[in-house]
Amino acid sequence: MPERLDSEFLKLYTDLGFISGDRQCRLLYKSCKFGDKCWAEAINRKPEDSIEQGRIYRPWVGSEYDNLKLLVIGINMNEYGEYDAMYKLAETAADQIRRGYRRLFRNKNYKGSTLWHRMGCYAAAIANEYRLFQFECMPDGYPAPDAIIASYKYIAFTNHIKCSPRDERSKPTDGMWQYCGGHVLLRELNILRPSIILILGISKNQWSSGIMLGQSQNIAWQIVGAGRSRISASNLLNDGIRIKILAVPHPSAIGQNVPQIIKNLKASFGE
Repeated sequence: MPERLDSEFLKLYTDLGFISGDRQCRLLYKSCKFGDKCWAEAINRKPEDSIEQGRIYRPWVGSEYDNLKLLVIGINMNEYGEYDAMYKLAETAADQIRRGYRRLFRNKNYKGSTLWHRMGCYAAAIANEYRLFQFECMPDGYPAPDAIIASYKYIAFTNHIKCSPRDERSKPTDGMWQYCGGHVLLRELNILRPSIILILGISKNQWSSGIMLGQSQNIAWQIVGAGRSRISASNLLNDGIRIKILAVPHPSAIGQNVPQIIKNLKASFGE
């Protein structure tokens, strides 16, 4: 991450009370002003105080982010966290994708996640539309591993919701959806100033992100494609700057066709 952005995120989280004056990360459900409201429905799902899961983490920002300014917005961490968590995940994901895996982070208690692989597929397709690099798809329609890994340097990645409840696949509460985006994510966007936003999830994440991003504007979504592989596309004007917004099925959604989603993403740039 560029030093300037690193300093701005540290200041943001310190101003919000998530990080103390001696740079110690505090528990979010205790330090966030909306903590009581967000956790009212999930008191028994709070992370243990002794682990890092309940603390803030900075976004992943690739070294070439300013050349594309593509921000990917996920939902939340799945019972994981700490300040450098995104950077550790990116390093592990790149290593496993390089070795040919598409479902990552497997262990005896966790069947793994496709998120970092799918996010890289979509980011590579978007970077290709801007002619930042060329790649050939594999016979099954997926970008090659090297292209997926290369895409990471052009993106920033954060989550809509910063808290990570235990169990139920870390499902956020309604309070978290209501408060977290406007309280934290919107401030992160003001630092990152993206030109393209890719939302992972075409249900609650798209809906909540649309409200947060639109503010006083009504975001009109265009559907591209059909079925479980359809995507949504829109445009937003922020201080006279055009931001392209895309929403794709969350990588954990059942029945999606990733090569078709890639085609739909590319088609959305032909508007």
